[in-house]
Amino acid sequence: MDRNSSLDSLRFLAALCVAVAHCLTAFSTQPYHAQTWSMIDFSNVEGVLARAIQLVFNAHSAVIVFFVLSGFVLTLSLKRITSTNYLEEFSVFVVRRIYRIFPALIFSLIILGYIISYPSQKLVQNMLLMDTSINSVAWTLKVELAGCVVVFATFMVGRIFRPGLILVGLMLTRPVLWWLFDACLR
Repeated sequence: MDRNSSLDSLRFLAALCVAVAHCLTAFSTQPYHAQTWSMIDFSNVEGVLARAIQLVFNAHSAVIVFFVLSGFVLTLSLKRITSTNYLEEFSVFVVRRIYRIFPALIFSLIILGYIISYPSQKLVQNMLLMDTSINSVAWTLKVELAGCVVVFATFMVGRIFRPGLILVGLMLTRPVLWWLFDACLR
């Protein structure tokens, strides 16, 4: 698949926003990410500056951009499927997603587990995304995996039943995604 430099640019900007927000959280003395302008003490220069930076580098919006880009790229890859053996295609799709997500997750957790000395049971639970206590931002991977299933199912329903049911599928997708999102965060 040819790379799209516009998508790569958006991905870079979203990653930059998330990185800046994480740095602000890690290095600031107060949790500015949860504060609104009305809660900021304007005599505190650090607070005002941190909040102003967060307006420009909005991590919450950047995460949504990542999810939208991921769904778009997955849909583009699904358009190349020519087979009508949907079970086989779904199996290949799932295996590719697993190989794309889990090796990096497992590698990073092994390093973190070694450095921080987590119990092996907790480490394995985190590696399987049953728990995200070691790396709390791994919640996004749970949502990503659930979203992949929804994208694949919606794409295949649209392919089988064509445009009439695509509208129905789009109307049902939002409540299903919210349910999946909520289930992933528990």
